[in-house]
Parts: sequence; C-alpha cells; structure tokens
Amino acid sequence: MHIQNFATLVNTAVPIKEMIHRIFKAKIPHSNKKNIELDFAQYHNTLQTLRYLLDGGTDFRYNNAMQFNFKELSKDQCVQSLLASWYISPSQSEYPEHTDDNDLLLSCMVEGYINLCVRSQLKKHELEEAGLTSILNDDLFAELCQTYEEELNVSEHLTSRKVKYYKSASYTIVDNDDNDQIDVKLKVGDVIDVLEDLSTNDTSQETTTRVSYARIRAIFLHTKGNYQVPFFFLDWFIAQDTIDRKLKCPIYKLQHPLDYTWRRIYAIKWLDHQPNIHFVHQCKSDCIDGKHSHDNAYYIYNSFYYTAV
Repeated sequence: MHIQNFATLVNTAVPIKEMIHRIFKAKIPHSNKKNIELDFAQYHNTLQTLRYLLDGGTDFRYNNAMQFNFKELSKDQCVQSLLASWYISPSQSEYPEHTDDNDLLLSCMVEGYINLCVRSQLKKHELEEAGLTSILNDDLFAELCQTYEEELNVSEHLTSRKVKYYKSASYTIVDNDDNDQIDVKLKVGDVIDVLEDLSTNDTSQETTTRVSYARIRAIFLHTKGNYQVPFFFLDWFIAQDTIDRKLKCPIYKLQHPLDYTWRRIYAIKWLDHQPNIHFVHQCKSDCIDGKHSHDNAYYIYNSFYYTAV
C-alpha cells in the first residue's frame, strides 16, 4: 500500500540526494542519538506523507467522501515552515527581509492578502538618485488620501506625509471560494499590467475593457494608526498608437516624473496576479553603453515575450 500511495520518487538527481544527506546530518544533534535510523525513518515518512496530501493525494484505504481536505493545511504558516527548503530551489529574492523594531503591524488592510513582506529599505543616497523624498508633496499626498478613501474605504483625515521606500515586496492572495492562492513577488522596475474598465454608467451597453501597463517606480509604507500600509508608486506607459517598423510591436511613452495627469499611487490590492510583461527601451544615438538617455521616454512592448514551460 505504501508503494501504491507514493510510487517512485521523481527527484532522483545527485544534488537532490546530497541535499537530503545534508538535512539528515543537521537533524542528528536534535535526536536522542539512541536509534538514529528509526528517527530518520519517522521524520522522512512524516514529511513525505504531508507532501503527498498537500499535493492533492488521497488515501485509497479510506472513504474519499469522509476524508479531510488536506489542501487547507497549505495555508497554515506552521506547515509551510515545516516543508520549506526540503528540496533545492532558487532564491526567491536577492534582498534581505525587512524587520521593524516597533510594534506596528504590516497590513494591506484587505481581507485575503496575507504573508505581506517588504525588503531592503532605500538609503538616503538611493532616494536622491531615484528622485524620491521621504515626505510626500501636495500632489502625491492628495493621491494617497484618494487611494485610502477609494480603495481601502478609509475616510479619516491623514496627518502624516512621511513614508519609507523599499526595493521589493511579496504577498499571498488567498481565494477561499476556490481553495486557491497566488504568490506575488514584485520589485522596483517591474512592469505590471492592469485591466481597466472603460464602460460608462449606461447598463444597456456591453462592458468595455483594455489592458494598461505601468512600471513600478517605488514601493513604500505609510503609517496609519497601528498599521504600516504598503503602496505602489507607478509610472504609466502611454500608448502612442504606432508600431515599430522592424519589430512590428506597439510603441509606448513612459510618464514623465512631473506629469500628474494620471494617478500614480495605488494600494497593494490593486494588483491581484503575478505580472509577466516586458518592455524594451527604444534606444537612440544618445543611449551609450547600456545607459538609457533620460530624455528618451519611448519604449517598445515586447509582444514575443513569454514564459517557457
């Protein structure tokens, strides 16, 4: 029955076996050192059983209708910590995780968004290079107040304009209806896609939508009461309704830093998926050695970009 349930392990490469050997060696100091083989067998069987169940498996020895939905366990932080780093995987982030010394709670203020984390706070010289300030000006502060009210349903008056900038953010979106979750990892400079609703208030007309694109200029935290709330600072790509003659891809113009025609500040909840978009700078003669000219704000949407499966 054990063979029928678990079959042959798929991971049979040498690096996997070496990693298992390393993990087992690390467990020896935590055992009673009396029956190490038995301790290893119990430890390995427990993890493999959890892995099998969390992958959606069922035990055919029992009635399927009466079995517990073990997929729900994947949302438990203790179980995630137990299964983390069991097999070799690439690093998810190049930035150290942010930890705060105070008691403020990091929150999206939206139900279903969990495991929120920001990493690597920008230093003073990095803020100056990016043209950012820790105190929002009147225009950006007005946008922040609008975002609180429209997206987070917070209508209280804001007093603090001070924000902290970070290089990356990650969070998990949990859908209780479908028992599904989406992991989102973003960093400054990433391009995101947003589906906009262009429909009018006339209910007789069909819904009209379009996809818009923006580049993350900054990720920052704003303190509201006992919460630190994350926001995106975006630069929009403006469609030029022209096609590049060689690549046959549409051309866009990046929003100027001093252009406030389009709102720039949005809550984390605004992005509910992992984006997979790529833009290429339309370089001219003033772009030298991979350094793009700041006077040239034109970009080409890479229609050929995809993720290999």
